[in-house]
Amino acid sequence: MAFRCSVCEASANVIAVHSQTTELPNCPSSWTPLWEGYSFVMETGLGAEGSGQPLVSPGSCLENFHKMPFIECNGNPGTCKYDSSHYSYWLAALNKTDMFGKPGSWNIPGHISENRISRCQVCMKQM
Repeated sequence: MAFRCSVCEASANVIAVHSQTTELPNCPSSWTPLWEGYSFVMETGLGAEGSGQPLVSPGSCLENFHKMPFIECNGNPGTCKYDSSHYSYWLAALNKTDMFGKPGSWNIPGHISENRISRCQVCMKQM
């Protein structure tokens, strides 16, 4: 599978809206949906390394779910790799009937993101 990066410029404000459930959230009124995805919080490496962005940022709503959405490249052609010492953190989908219970940690085996990861939508303000 090929991965791609995109940098976009928009003619109006763009935000990400997260449901904290497995349901897609709606854009606010007078906002247009651009894409839907999964709520990504941050990734960490060894020690204190890591990166993330505010949840309102469009970068927090990734179109596809990948357990580790980052690769490392050292500048030499063809030398990019996944680093097994890194961790990714996704916003969990909460059960509406137990939303305020004590949260537990879990690992994602295989591809079961549909029932564990919060869904999101990126929206652009209508001009």
